[in-house]
Amino acid sequence: MSIIEEMGMIRENVKLIKQFSKIPEIAVLKTLMMTELSELDSSISNYEDKCDKVVKSSDFYIKMCEVFPSFSKEFEALFIMVLRDFDLGPLDFMLQTMEGIANGTVTKDKGEMAIGEHLAERFIKSSDPGQGNKRKKKMSKK
Repeated sequence: MSIIEEMGMIRENVKLIKQFSKIPEIAVLKTLMMTELSELDSSISNYEDKCDKVVKSSDFYIKMCEVFPSFSKEFEALFIMVLRDFDLGPLDFMLQTMEGIANGTVTKDKGEMAIGEHLAERFIKSSDPGQGNKRKKKMSKK
């Protein structure tokens, strides 16, 4: 499978998982899992481990693994992110960039730089607005 085909397969599975999650019987299972996750104390040191245990022991996760067996095994972390309704904007940007590299419209160096800048803007600069501007100015002086 080519990179472009793999990126398309990932996108299609994410779309299908989201659609399947909206089926009323499945949505109830998802709500139960999300409620249990919301009741966890996010200040505990092993919060993400506890979240993983809640997710993987939920009827929602088990059902979704039955429906998407290959995807849930091959892309487990992404699968869980979709089930937990994480924002997948950074993933979409990464997939678009990788497709651009694969079809030759973007060089590998420029693509990797764009992904890094996108992630930095999203996760570092957005969490500390004042520092983000200072970093940008320092980087442009180099």
